[in-house]
Parts: sequence; structure tokens; C-alpha cells
Amino acid sequence: MISPGSELEINIADFAARLLGALETMPRARLTAQAILDQFPTSTTTVYILEEDDEGQFWTVKASLGEGAEPDPTVAAEAGTLGAVFRAPRIVVFEGNTLVREDYAHLNVRRTVKSLACLPLLRGEKLVGAIEVLSFDEPLRLTRLKALGGVAEVAAASLVSSQAYEQERHNSLTSITRLTQFYDIEKVFSSTLEMDELLPIIGSKMREMLECQAVNLWLV
Repeated sequence: MISPGSELEINIADFAARLLGALETMPRARLTAQAILDQFPTSTTTVYILEEDDEGQFWTVKASLGEGAEPDPTVAAEAGTLGAVFRAPRIVVFEGNTLVREDYAHLNVRRTVKSLACLPLLRGEKLVGAIEVLSFDEPLRLTRLKALGGVAEVAAASLVSSQAYEQERHNSLTSITRLTQFYDIEKVFSSTLEMDELLPIIGSKMREMLECQAVNLWLV
């Protein structure tokens, strides 16, 4: 619920319903960015998901709406303004005159920045993403940003569930693909009884399935 005097008009129930209508991460992120942009029409709003690979954690852009900035697709977890949210998950507001360009280099801004804010997306106590709001015309007030707490909470839950849905779908497709490959292999193997013809086929099919560089086939 938006607190009285916040000057924001967001129907959380309607916002949640629209999120439920989209199953995947990027559409849900776009709906989240649009909800923020509706409250700050002259801003640029970007929704990030925090991901991890062998080299560590990083931010990935899932949606960006508004004009004046073209965010990089990925950003190091501790880089620039987003790094402040990564180190201490809370709403942070930066005034344009206190920022150096290196702090928001990931946004590739072409205009003078008036104010920049980052809102954490938390699932319980776990940081799962962030919303970045970039204003060119007016300062972003902390009281108005705190009123977006309900939006951030619902968005975080929906983005986590959409990622789980996408992972489950990916696993199902992988299983179906492997079953199809096994069926194709069975047909190929049954097509000949000649060892000289069959052995190269076995190696070739195993390379396709495992996406490896070489296959050695040993016979006892």
C-alpha cells in the first residue's frame, strides 16, 4: 500500500495481477520498469537481476525504459552506483553534482544527470536485483522512493519465480532434446551391422550430443 502523502499512485494489486499475466523474466521486468516510469515520467528506469558465474557476481539488464541512457547489458556487481546497493542493500540516492562520470559509466548517459537512485530487490534478506532510476530534470526525493517499497517487494518475488519457471522449462527442453537424440541414434545404429560403418557413426553422434572436440571409442 502506498503511504499517505507520498504523491505516488500505484495500485499494488493491479500491478501484481499484471505481473502474474507474464510468466517470463524480461516481460515482468519491463512491467516493473513501466510502473516506476509512470511515477517518474522524465526518468530512465532500468531493472537488473543479480547473477553469478565462475568469475563472480554481476548485474544483468532485464528491462530499460525511458530516454537519455543506454545501459550496458552487464555490470560488475561492485561497480559504480550499483555497487553501493550490492554492498549494503538499501535505497540510495545520488545528487548529480556529487557524482563523477565513472560512477555511472555503465549507463552511457548523453545528458546532464540531475539525480540517480538505486532500489534493491530483496527476496527475504537475499539481494536478487535492483531498480535504477535516472532523472535529468528534477531531484529524486527519498520519501517518494521509499513509497515504492511495495512495488519492489512484489517485483522481487515475481522475478525470482519467473527465473525458476525459465530454469524448469530449460531443464524440460534439455531432457526432451536428449530423448530425441537417443531415438535418432537408435535408428542410425540399427541401419547397419557393418563395424567399419558403425564405429564412425557412434563417434560422430557422441560428438553432437556432448558438443566435444573428439571422441575415442575403445573395444575390449
